[in-house]
Amino acid sequence: MQEISKNDTITTDLQKTNTPNSSFKEGLSIEIIGGVIAGIIILLIVAFWNKLKSHFMGSKISKLQFNLNHQDIRKKLKIIVIDDDDIFPVSGFKEFGYSIDRWEKLDEIKHKRLIDGEFDIIILDIYGVAKDIAKNDGLDILQDIKTKNPSQVVVAYS
Repeated sequence: MQEISKNDTITTDLQKTNTPNSSFKEGLSIEIIGGVIAGIIILLIVAFWNKLKSHFMGSKISKLQFNLNHQDIRKKLKIIVIDDDDIFPVSGFKEFGYSIDRWEKLDEIKHKRLIDGEFDIIILDIYGVAKDIAKNDGLDILQDIKTKNPSQVVVAYS
């Protein structure tokens, strides 16, 4: 039997492999992150729908028939994802009929579109998307959006 000293390194079978499980785990964590963000967006859409519905039910417009269904909302609701990594399931949302786009980086023109309230929901990665136009990257963009348009729905993450 071989004796092991303090200076010997013990390598496990898992360490000897080329760690194919690590890429699986990374892919799984990206899928989980995308799923969580997608779940948050769906909750925001439902909240937006309920707010819109309750707003119009108490007004003169309620005499007109309020016939927006979920398919209409999906088409009319404009969502933008700003992320330098392609982890958000944009194609999945498009398959379900949502009006959603993705930008990798922000420039001055896109920044103005965000500030002007062109989108109903903004999904913003706070790192790596606005280095060229903001000192603190996405955090400055988030602060700018909320200062100029406080009611704008923004989901910020890193």
